Amino acid sequence: MMAFTFDDGSQCQVDLALPVLEEFGFKATFFVVAGLTRERKTDAPLPGRAQRWWGEVSWEEWRAIAARGHEIGNHSLTHSVGGVARAADPQAEIVESARIITEKMGRAPESFAFPFGKFTRRVRALAAQQHRFVRRRRARYGGWFFNLALANWRVDRALQTGRPLIAMLHGIESGFQPVDRALLRAHCAYIKERGLVVDTFANVSRISVAGP
Repeated sequence: MMAFTFDDGSQCQVDLALPVLEEFGFKATFFVVAGLTRERKTDAPLPGRAQRWWGEVSWEEWRAIAARGHEIGNHSLTHSVGGVARAADPQAEIVESARIITEKMGRAPESFAFPFGKFTRRVRALAAQQHRFVRRRRARYGGWFFNLALANWRVDRALQTGRPLIAMLHGIESGFQPVDRALLRAHCAYIKERGLVVDTFANVSRISVAGP
């Protein structure tokens, strides 16, 4: 199985990546920065964004996306540059963000992803208390080394080993380590051709934990 996970709540993920995924019938997980997410698209951006692409998508949009079967996960309260463990209030980064997501989405987030992939044993335990699944291992999609051959090799490897492939993406065409939209579409076509099942991070994790 495979999960496409998107970090930071960038608008390009919704405008460019989501239509491609839905074209192939794939579901995805979007890890949002709760404390930087505004209610409506027309609202002014909230203060505290170290990067302009963090928290671009509104709660109004996320609710519509969740209604189509995609997962909205927790990516901390403020995306503290030093990571959750080095934030002024690590507990708020995990607990308060989960509370906000629950309030805005009408259900508690099942999944958590640490900004920058940084965590300590303490904050990992705290994230696990608040969420059923915490993303740890992930395959980075994007960056200077990334290409279609590598992406497709990862699919083949997942099929050979039987281990879930958890893809981590940020920008599409722009933003942090952007992935080309045409590459993403070609990769999705390859996934479909090879028969690898794509679902949300929570659903993939649920099946992985349960085992065969």
